[in-house]
Amino acid sequence: MRKTDDVARGGGEASRLPSALRAVTDWAELAPLLPQLATSAGQAEAEALGELLPRLCMGADRRLKINLALLCQLARLMTARGLLLSSPDWQELARQITTHIAAQSGQAPGDHMILALAVRGLTEGRMATLRWALGHALGPSIGSADALNWYKILHHAGILADEVQAAEIAGAFSGMLSYGDVSAVARLLLVLGMTQQRSMAYLRAVFEGAALPAMLNSLKRDKTDTALQIEQFLATHWLPRHECESHYDQSYRLWAGAFARAGRAAGRGLPRLPEPGPESRIGFFLHQASTLSHVMCFHDAMAAARRAGRPLPAVLYIWHGHNAELNAMMRALDVEVVEMETLPGLPSSLTERFLWLRQRLAADKVGLLVWLCVPCWQSFAFSMRLAPRQLWWSMKYHPAAVEGADVLLSLHGRAREKAVWHGREWQTVPYTVLLPPYAPRAEEVAALRAPFGDAVICFTPSRPEKMLDLEFLETVVAILKAAPEAIWAYPGHEDTPAIRETFAAAGLAERVRWVGWVDTALWGHVADLVLDSFPHSTGLTGAQAMAAATPVLFRLLPEGHDGFGMFDMLLGDPLRRGLGPEAERQEMAATFTAADGTELLMAAETPADYVAQALRLIRDPALRAASGAAYQRYAGRWLCDTELLGNRFADVLLHAKNQKTQKEA
Repeated sequence: MRKTDDVARGGGEASRLPSALRAVTDWAELAPLLPQLATSAGQAEAEALGELLPRLCMGADRRLKINLALLCQLARLMTARGLLLSSPDWQELARQITTHIAAQSGQAPGDHMILALAVRGLTEGRMATLRWALGHALGPSIGSADALNWYKILHHAGILADEVQAAEIAGAFSGMLSYGDVSAVARLLLVLGMTQQRSMAYLRAVFEGAALPAMLNSLKRDKTDTALQIEQFLATHWLPRHECESHYDQSYRLWAGAFARAGRAAGRGLPRLPEPGPESRIGFFLHQASTLSHVMCFHDAMAAARRAGRPLPAVLYIWHGHNAELNAMMRALDVEVVEMETLPGLPSSLTERFLWLRQRLAADKVGLLVWLCVPCWQSFAFSMRLAPRQLWWSMKYHPAAVEGADVLLSLHGRAREKAVWHGREWQTVPYTVLLPPYAPRAEEVAALRAPFGDAVICFTPSRPEKMLDLEFLETVVAILKAAPEAIWAYPGHEDTPAIRETFAAAGLAERVRWVGWVDTALWGHVADLVLDSFPHSTGLTGAQAMAAATPVLFRLLPEGHDGFGMFDMLLGDPLRRGLGPEAERQEMAATFTAADGTELLMAAETPADYVAQALRLIRDPALRAASGAAYQRYAGRWLCDTELLGNRFADVLLHAKNQKTQKEA
């Protein structure tokens, strides 16, 4: 009986909402009704609002009195429910407001445009309003800064809400774009917020509704340069938003095949490349001159082969940029560096530049081209056939749709020489790093620790996109709530609002510190404990912490998990799955076992276990010291095994260069 009464009472509450709206006399009285409108607004409420808003917006003196924030909230929640205000009084007021704002069209978009969008949203709906706004925002005179300003305005007005669908976005700009005009596509994606920190649901709608069709339609129209530039945009702003195998694999399945077909068409009729001879060299393709982790892995592998007495005749081709430190490192290894942008006669067209690179590789007698890490452009370029033998060395994910490589190579633990991802077999080289002896000055470490007082410093030396996994952030929240003596620090070029907001919502804003772009090797000595991100873990930065005798707590991921746990592969294979030589497994296990039998390898199988192990380490300085010392011994013995890396790397590359696998161009 009570349940029936509650239902009846709820129905009565809902039925009284239109009357409550009609009784409102000012904006302040409307605000408390918004939560109820968000959950129960229907046609009756829309009709009541259509009568109310003209009274609130137009005072007795016939001057506009608008609470813009509340009007935008109304627009957001009504468009989300597909409700329009159709009363004659509202329609007339909307016409007057939009006419008045149209007269201000020469002004930079600001509050007057937010008002126009909110009014149009309530009158015409989200898609029609978005189409109207895009008509203004995609003009040829609009630059990147203006496009981002338009995004902020559209978002503020509630037109770009999280629940927007790909079909709405596609319908809104239909017919507006010239698909060969990459600047127009770039403006569209900036206006829609593809570069902003938004939910994956919203970003997926922009990707599926705008970015992907723009890229594929450009390919259909033989505007390959535009399509390649959009792929680069997506490699920067879409793929890293969700760091896991499935996201990369599913994304490349949507476009890699189309680029491969375009590459084969571009290579059709080109002269067949000569078979590699004994004197042929190995070329390495790098998108951007840098000394980031994947470039350091390449450097360390080349150095290891040299130390093993097997130097590789190599040329590094850098597509974009100059890095003096990288050039010096390569010269020390007798690796020739070709900075393509500095060469005379280099075509500006991406397509023609790949044809130019093909000719340059042949002139340089490159028999094997190794594409380093990021597969952006690879399906097109490899399907054109740049060199007689082509190898893709991925140091991250392994999307199956990427085409054109004769050999696939990945980093893995020393226990495996081959691994399978998405049904394809990959050769592997062991993840090994060259960690030079590094002992920072005590006063330097003390100065960095000083702002944290006596707190136990937990640190995650990952890129922001790795830390944005909700399960990881919630796990860190649980750790801080249970350990008031701890703080959490994280690096990055700039602070990440989504990270900050997560901890602020949990009441932990003061216990979380963004430390900026830091020297991660130094911070390996500053931190008391490294909380390894998951499902995608740290790499070089975690190894630096180990070398500094700082314990690393990481997740052991089950076989076939969607993430890519670097340290799971290094330690999980031998110590949890029993892979690799028995003698190595026993020595490794002894390294992580204290004299009293305490396990010093901090590897959690669940988030709850991760929290429990973190709390043990935070509360027990002696355990932190013992575990850190064990990690330091492990790093010196296993992570720096350059002989194994050098021989394995040379074996894979020389075999790939000499095997008969060339495909027809």
